[in-house]
Amino acid sequence: MNKQLQNQILDHGMTAITNMQLLELLLSYAMPEQDTALVAHDLMEHFQSFRAVVEAEISHLCWIKRMNPETAILMQLIIELERRYQLESHRQRPTLGTAQKIAEYTAPLFYGSKYRTIYLLCLDACRRVMRSDKIAVGSVNHVSLTYRRTAEIAVLHNAVEVVLVQTRPGGKAIPSDADKQTHLRLRETLSPLMIPVFDHLIIGENCFYSFAEANSTA
Repeated sequence: MNKQLQNQILDHGMTAITNMQLLELLLSYAMPEQDTALVAHDLMEHFQSFRAVVEAEISHLCWIKRMNPETAILMQLIIELERRYQLESHRQRPTLGTAQKIAEYTAPLFYGSKYRTIYLLCLDACRRVMRSDKIAVGSVNHVSLTYRRTAEIAVLHNAVEVVLVQTRPGGKAIPSDADKQTHLRLRETLSPLMIPVFDHLIIGENCFYSFAEANSTA
């Protein structure tokens, strides 16, 4: 275990060490007998960035020499801890009156997601979140929605309004023709049930697109 890095953190805080050193120290808890500086270097060289290392799948981490499933699981705990921390921070029922607030609230739901994913938020009369459900997971470039199941979830949780949020991991938040069709079909499906679609967001890389905002300025 690297005592020098530990002392550096104790003296100057976490920001005193580099991403490479952070990986080195983390790995030392899982492989105390190994030269974790070499392993950290190999990880960064293979995945090209700290973020890519943290988001890598367990099987891909195990491609690196001296890495094993136990150590790879430890690496995955980083992003899972962050995801759960953010979800815990939002546990109180916030009021989602704007697209910006929706984007901020749902961001933790998509931490570490590599595939297009859709969540349905069920809101009460004050637009507070009553329930958030993952309703679809697709591939890196496609995801499809089951409209009947979506309607059943909204009715089951007595939603006054709903918000649909879909992610574009690493991409731009530009709606495709398929996204526009999804938006229209969802509204048509929920309209007979008297459940409006308050908004539909596409979350991209550090950006988002709001159908409600786009319609209000059209």
